[in-house]
Amino acid sequence: MSDLNIGELKLEQTLQFYPFSSAIDISFWHHVSKYQLEVKKLDQHLIPIHGNYSLSIQTISNSNIKFPMLMGISDNGLSPWDESEPIKNQIKTPGWLHLCDTKEDFSKIDKKQFLKDMGEKIRLKMETHEVLEHPQLFNLVSCLCFPNLKNHRFQYWINFPAALPKTPYTQESISNAQEYFGLDEVQKIQTLIKSVDLKIASQGMFWLKVPNKENTNDAGYEILPLSAWKNISPEMRDQLILVYSDPSALYDTLSWSLRNVLFYFHRYQNISSLKLFCIKQFVGDTKFHSTLSPVIQVNLGKEPDTSSLELSWTGWERDSEQKLRSRQIDLSAMMDPIRLAETSVDLNLKLMKWRLVPNLDLEKHNNLKCLLLGAGTLGCQVARTLLGYGVKHITFVDNGKVSYSNPVRQSLFEFEDCLNGGKPKAKCASEKLKKIYPKVITEGHQITIPMAGHPIAEQEIDLTKDSIQKLTQLIQNHDMIYLLTDSRESRWLPTLLCSAFNKPLINAALGFDSYVVMRHGGQISGENVKHLGCYFCTDVVAPTDSLSERTLDQQCTVTRPGLASIAGALAVELSISMLHHPLGILAKPPSNSPNEDDLQLQSDLGSVPHQIRGFLNNFQTMILEGPAYPQCIACSSKIIEAYRTDGIEFLFNIFENPEYLTYLTGLDDLLNNDLVGLTEWASDENEDDF
Repeated sequence: MSDLNIGELKLEQTLQFYPFSSAIDISFWHHVSKYQLEVKKLDQHLIPIHGNYSLSIQTISNSNIKFPMLMGISDNGLSPWDESEPIKNQIKTPGWLHLCDTKEDFSKIDKKQFLKDMGEKIRLKMETHEVLEHPQLFNLVSCLCFPNLKNHRFQYWINFPAALPKTPYTQESISNAQEYFGLDEVQKIQTLIKSVDLKIASQGMFWLKVPNKENTNDAGYEILPLSAWKNISPEMRDQLILVYSDPSALYDTLSWSLRNVLFYFHRYQNISSLKLFCIKQFVGDTKFHSTLSPVIQVNLGKEPDTSSLELSWTGWERDSEQKLRSRQIDLSAMMDPIRLAETSVDLNLKLMKWRLVPNLDLEKHNNLKCLLLGAGTLGCQVARTLLGYGVKHITFVDNGKVSYSNPVRQSLFEFEDCLNGGKPKAKCASEKLKKIYPKVITEGHQITIPMAGHPIAEQEIDLTKDSIQKLTQLIQNHDMIYLLTDSRESRWLPTLLCSAFNKPLINAALGFDSYVVMRHGGQISGENVKHLGCYFCTDVVAPTDSLSERTLDQQCTVTRPGLASIAGALAVELSISMLHHPLGILAKPPSNSPNEDDLQLQSDLGSVPHQIRGFLNNFQTMILEGPAYPQCIACSSKIIEAYRTDGIEFLFNIFENPEYLTYLTGLDDLLNNDLVGLTEWASDENEDDF
């Protein structure tokens, strides 16, 4: 303490103020990122924030060692200033945040004008004398910021606006509290200040009324709120000392936050001299330090010049090299890599909401549970596209293993997955999806889908029943089903189950140079209700074994390599458009000649067709609609009723004897009648020729 001159100091020296240093919590920037993406978007309005600074200090330093006086912006700083819940030993300070959309915007902003605009907010509070009721309004923290959300870097510049007086303020005298009041009196004042109401204490300043020694009726020391100034006579004002909780670590240098207080009393209260009691309290202490808390007589100058409303302001924060320029923080190195991936994945989706699709409901994507039946070329493509849409729940079903021909066409697999007989596709695809995006909730099930026309061997009956139960449960537990298998008969059971449980089914199938993507499901009862046709609604025969006795070119899925990417992408786009349609699974397809009703029932992402058929040989795409066939072998009411009545027994019957489907639906009679008609027609034609 020998280096500190805490007794009487040089008179009439210019008053010095210790500036704030910003201390911004890392989580505040995360909130800024989220606010920019989800709320502000391209809006240019100022955003209310608040900061806070502590009334306690760590130590008193000399002029050679300066401890920063911190203005913090915490993780909840992105909210308006509110004094209803005061915090002990802290002052909440209102503030404003201006977010720039581009780096160029940040550079082009007139920093002097921006500071002036912020200062004007303080000036209005001083002119209306609102600062007397709420002394926290003497100060303001504002931030100019460009958040680069792609690389998680934030360029920012903080200012603490302070009005500049025409002539500098000076200190007429300074002495510590013990010297000024005396030891006995200091102890009385300590006890009095310790009992100050939290609401007044959290304002950071109040009046200490000292007793009038000439008036024997004077009650002694008294604490008054700052607002009491309005009701105190000019004669009594000489008894007032402005007590200020000073966060400055320098004995003879005042806190920056006092600048506007002094300016107010000089310009708006026409006070030429003011006595300050700057109490300094160490962390953990319950009383101020009497020998380190100065009492300062401040000379504010002659009568202020109020002829002009224009005020000059200062307050831009200097950087670590004490230069007036902005700062930059890079959060990418500090962020959890998984959290970093999560925010980056959602970036493009949230940017869609800025201009293109304001009503895009990303919560629907996050909560959507998708079941992919098939983890091959189409399954891999669909899964990756779903990730791009922010879908977090993806389940695979497949019974195959990764072969050497797969990795070049199936984007989730690589060479190592083919070794030692190959990894199970479903589980491997799930693991690879987790590596691409660790936050995805995914699993793989090695299940063989029983097929119509494929009899079940006796030793496989129990395994088949277990597969049916697992598949049924998976379909019931998911919101969107993608049918991506590589044979026609393997599509029959999932189609039936989705129809029975009213689940939306997206079906994608490939030919050599053609594809079909279609949706079905949405079974509702009622007269004159039209359902959309399923994959089997154009069939007049039951599915049979198409896998046996195939040559090599028929055993492999021989398609043009680009076909799966197109069909897989369309399958996801169709499902997401349906997800955002007001009718969901019952969305009406667009008509051939769109009318006003079609436009009103569109999804936020556009129309929701029934079928999309594409052909690479001529690069054409067709949009088709087909009604449900009353005698369909997969989705008709008779088939669904038979399944609901007989369950697994019905299914085993179909596996063994698929012709039962044509009998049950009446297709047998229809075909027989058609054959009779054809025979008669042929006979008539011969007679005509004769």
